[in-house]
Amino acid sequence: MRSRVDSATGRADIYGVIEPAQTIRCPQPLFARSKGEPQGGYLTVFVDELFSTAVASVLEAGEWAMTAEFKIVFLRALSPGPLEGTGRVLRRSRSLAFLEAQVVGEDGQVAVTATSTWAVLRRP
Repeated sequence: MRSRVDSATGRADIYGVIEPAQTIRCPQPLFARSKGEPQGGYLTVFVDELFSTAVASVLEAGEWAMTAEFKIVFLRALSPGPLEGTGRVLRRSRSLAFLEAQVVGEDGQVAVTATSTWAVLRRP
């Protein structure tokens, strides 16, 4: 099953099995600074959503994953407007998944990069 992305919110159904690289578009960030630029905390949550949808694509029945490590780098400020982010699984072992993500603004320039390690666990 592929993930479903709600066109109104840009959110992906993180419970479906998805492609190892997941792109999510956000028409307008919900939290912005005084001039309308997306707020850093919102971007962090957006990246975490990218990671969770990507890691879900490599889990087998009975497995679940949780963040073990997360690093985000804000390269430049984003202008007000739509965002697009892509999360990708770089490698999956028996107990870990390694991921990367990036967010671009309306101009197509990369503004945020991130890496994360997720622990993969089996349900009892």
